[in-house]
Amino acid sequence: MTNTSPDDDGEIRGDQEEILKEGLIEGGHVGPLEDVPFEVRHRAETARWLAISLIATLGLSFFVHYGVTAYFIAEGKTDAVEGLSRAFNVWLPVISSLAGGAAAYYFTRGKEK
Repeated sequence: MTNTSPDDDGEIRGDQEEILKEGLIEGGHVGPLEDVPFEVRHRAETARWLAISLIATLGLSFFVHYGVTAYFIAEGKTDAVEGLSRAFNVWLPVISSLAGGAAAYYFTRGKEK
């Protein structure tokens, strides 16, 4: 690659001078920037699968919580039940708000006012 910038002292060398004599290099047409195109169908499928997976995770977490709680009670590990309940009390608001938001987006998408 040929260096076309001036040296530190501001002078242009021979190969640089030759390039500058030739004039500007045509770089082609530069048009306005546009958004990246996407398929509406792809976005709808993603929203559907996200809503379904979050709702399934919410339902599955209930069954896992009650199943593990029943197991700990049967084994007599009441201290573990308390820890599991605390974890579920933190997990439930997080997953339910995500599932609710995804479901609301899925069912109301495309409805313009």
